[in-house]
Amino acid sequence: MRKKSTEYNQIIKALTYLHKEFPNCSFTNHLFLILEEYKYTSSLWSMTDKEFLFALEKHQTTTLLQHPVTPRTHWQELPTDEEIDQILRDGKNLDKLFQEEEEEEDGY
Repeated sequence: MRKKSTEYNQIIKALTYLHKEFPNCSFTNHLFLILEEYKYTSSLWSMTDKEFLFALEKHQTTTLLQHPVTPRTHWQELPTDEEIDQILRDGKNLDKLFQEEEEEEDGY
């Protein structure tokens, strides 16, 4: 009985992880993709917890390989519009930046 409980808890943890990392994908989408890979759609009721956990782990791995998750922390922020504009301006003026660096090196 303990083993089933462990598999059940692992299923809940894996589903929670998928929901956290891919909030735009609904539970039913994940469920469909999990079952589609193993052709269990017609025999869902006959799946054991072990079989479902295996299919779920394979789906989770496949999803992470196709859509890598970038861990975000509180200190990582997206650049502002002004920062993006500055990057674009600097990119257009790379030749000027290199000339300024060469002039500085020549001056020493």
